[in-house]
Amino acid sequence: MRTSKYFLISWVFLFCICAFASSQIPLADLYKTGKVRFVQELVLDDGSMPKNLFFERPTSVVCDDDENIYVLDSDANNIKKFDSSGRFIKTIGREGQGPGEFSNPYYLTYAKDRLVVWDLTNRRLCAFTPDGKFIKSSNIPYDQGSVRKLRPLPTGEILVEKEQTFRREPDKPQVCTIDLYSRDLEYLRTIYERSLWRKKYVRTREFGISTLYFPYSPDVRWDVSPEGKIIIGFSDRYELEVYGKDGKKLQTFSHAYEPVRVTEKDRKKYFDSIEFYRAGVKLKETPEYVTKETPLGRLP
Repeated sequence: MRTSKYFLISWVFLFCICAFASSQIPLADLYKTGKVRFVQELVLDDGSMPKNLFFERPTSVVCDDDENIYVLDSDANNIKKFDSSGRFIKTIGREGQGPGEFSNPYYLTYAKDRLVVWDLTNRRLCAFTPDGKFIKSSNIPYDQGSVRKLRPLPTGEILVEKEQTFRREPDKPQVCTIDLYSRDLEYLRTIYERSLWRKKYVRTREFGISTLYFPYSPDVRWDVSPEGKIIIGFSDRYELEVYGKDGKKLQTFSHAYEPVRVTEKDRKKYFDSIEFYRAGVKLKETPEYVTKETPLGRLP
């Protein structure tokens, strides 16, 4: 069935219209008092494509300089291309391990004149022309971690966030890195690196391998400004750092604040929300290894 009430995927592209756009209000004041109205321009769903195609599990959407729209469909192992009016053009890629093929692609970005995909199971970055011609791929070994985010720079280089999890070292935190790659997918340098607790893969006799999340741990958040500056925040403190693509820190912004403390009540609420399956039976309880490894702390 092309469309199911349990799995209807619509990609809605919105155009933001600011009520104060015609005035000369300074941006700082606009952000404090302005109002934004969203107007729907376009909807892409299964009906936007030929009968033999449908959305399975879209994970990323990007637009190119000509306003063509690209939807990365992870389960379908392809990129679905539409023009600016929503007319279907073609699919790019297919399932496989060869050049131009995917196995569970997960992230997509558009960098100047090419599409870049993180091909998860094949563990590689892949570059294509907007018309779908395969350019090249670049493998990322397991010891360099898994990709969590892609962002382009205006000059065409790619920023890649990776996470090393150290599965065989349960007492070791993850390492988050933001690395710069060339247009040809060659590693250039590491812009930022931070140790943190996000999750650990824990092996237990009762549950096998389970993912243990750390709900109260600070995390790294980042993005790229229109001018190509890399803005990074670490939620352990109220601070933003601005980097250039050469890896040099340009600015730091900070603000004094008092973090919210995580109480035993907060901790219990999190534990009570945990659900898992054992022998096909849904259980609502907290495994001992979760309570043991989730400490009290501070919530930034």
